[in-house]
Amino acid sequence: MRVTHIGLCVSHLETSVRFYRDMLGFEETRRLHFDDPPTSTILSIDKADVDLVYLVRDGLCLELIGHRSSPVAGAGEVRPMDRAGLTHLSILVDDLDALCGRIVEAGGTVLATTATTFASGNRGVMTTDPDGTRLELIGALPR
Repeated sequence: MRVTHIGLCVSHLETSVRFYRDMLGFEETRRLHFDDPPTSTILSIDKADVDLVYLVRDGLCLELIGHRSSPVAGAGEVRPMDRAGLTHLSILVDDLDALCGRIVEAGGTVLATTATTFASGNRGVMTTDPDGTRLELIGALPR
């Protein structure tokens, strides 16, 4: 058994591809389109018509799921941290302040009230992608 990917439903596929690829350094590895009954069954969506983009970084594969035929519910809403299920992706970064600025320019949000400094001296902050998926950014300590 092995884990293959984490799926993220997105409201605007190309915006999300640019965000994860250009902002966070993920590499696009493939694109697929499905509009068949097995896809509808596994996704529990009537007449699913989806585009899938696979992005990889540091051994983690994200599957971005864009729906052609139905609107995406909840896009842009920041998911609470006390709701069961996936809460966030955590990323160690070299320049926290610079990346936070670029995230805002790319349509994401910096949740400024979450900025903190840990006992280790590392700084951290929660941000979001354009759809509200939380990204925990931890600034790497100088070596």
